[in-house]
Amino acid sequence: MSIRNQYLLFGALAITAACTSPNKNNANIDKEGIRATFVEHHNEIRNCYSERLQKSEKELQGTVSLDFDIIAGGAVENPAINAKKTTLKDQELQSCILSSLKNWNFPEPPNSKPLNVHYPLSFQAHPPANFQKRLDKFENFRDGNKKKATNSKTQPKTSSEKAKE
Repeated sequence: MSIRNQYLLFGALAITAACTSPNKNNANIDKEGIRATFVEHHNEIRNCYSERLQKSEKELQGTVSLDFDIIAGGAVENPAINAKKTTLKDQELQSCILSSLKNWNFPEPPNSKPLNVHYPLSFQAHPPANFQKRLDKFENFRDGNKKKATNSKTQPKTSSEKAKE
């Protein structure tokens, strides 16, 4: 298995994001609540990206910029890709992300007025420089725990065996 596939397998996908609002009327937005919603649905975005990586012949990395409105009750309305700010131009990935986003619920906007949100997502499939070292450490830890579990399943020592120690 290639290190790239191992990286994806262990779920260390790098997705970073920042929440901004282009409207000055949105000064009171709950940025942390919006981020928390993205964190809550992180696996949906990761699954979209991982599926595309498995099918794609090319490297998929860059930014997908989302524009959407949060309406009364926290529902999503008008989700779209901001083409000018998006560098990762994979239509299937974008469609998958938008499809997920439509079903999310965010904190209700102030005064129940629609809130316009710009949210860029950055994707990178390459593992960090120290990934192989971290993977080796994980495998050694996992293997050590397997050995401990196997040893604990053996018969307990008799009192004469304990006395010999």
